[in-house]
Amino acid sequence: MVERVVGPIGGYYIASYACAMGEFGRQFLGFAKVCAAKPQDYWKAQAFAECSTTELLDSAETALECAERVARSHIAQMKPVR
Repeated sequence: MVERVVGPIGGYYIASYACAMGEFGRQFLGFAKVCAAKPQDYWKAQAFAECSTTELLDSAETALECAERVARSHIAQMKPVR
């Protein structure tokens, strides 16, 4: 499992993580949360929106990037903070 927090992006933070799935754990799903305040980590993040990848991906980094891309599209539709 890999996780990170990025931002601020339009005044919001994205907490994301990727976990191994699929046969032998060689593929990954990515998950993200959009937060108003910088969270300590993904698990403690209080989110306005939650999203995930829709398919298994070949690396944890790709899964994180894909989930963060979906989160950024949510942020683009929200009112900026600060």
